[in-house]
Amino acid sequence: MAGLTDLSNELLVIIASFLAARKDSLALSKLCLTSHRLLAIAQPALYSSVRLSNPPEEPLRPMKSFLLTVLSQPELAKATQELSFINDNHLHYEWPIRLDESYAIGLFAAISKADYDATSRNDRSPLVVALLSRLPNLKHICYTAEVPLPYILLNATFEMQEEIGILSRLESFHL
Repeated sequence: MAGLTDLSNELLVIIASFLAARKDSLALSKLCLTSHRLLAIAQPALYSSVRLSNPPEEPLRPMKSFLLTVLSQPELAKATQELSFINDNHLHYEWPIRLDESYAIGLFAAISKADYDATSRNDRSPLVVALLSRLPNLKHICYTAEVPLPYILLNATFEMQEEIGILSRLESFHL
């Protein structure tokens, strides 16, 4: 009996694309864990639509993790076309982040290696804008928050608009 790994790469790409269109990230992540071959095929599909939720215990951890992934694997940054931020819990996503946390120190070092100059902007340049600036094929942003207006994100995005062109390349921006 033939298995999934017996299929051609072309068929596996079609399967991964189908799962990505259905936003079945669980199935795609399981495919990524199956083998190196399926990882290479399914991972770009998994990263085509990214959803970042904020767990109450460490609200910025998903965004930090995604930013580290984008910095270390630029091909996945290129694959990201849709980004959703879910429930910001009144967070401001300000930069610089707390440097007493070893994870934050690693993130800062990775961003510095990628030529992100935090001093070229004021000290409140948000972490989310640092992330958005590294997603060259981003077409859709969805921002769901429990605050009256996500003004901090919008203001910072607007301020950096001319520098990195975030808004001009989007097809949709949903609040």
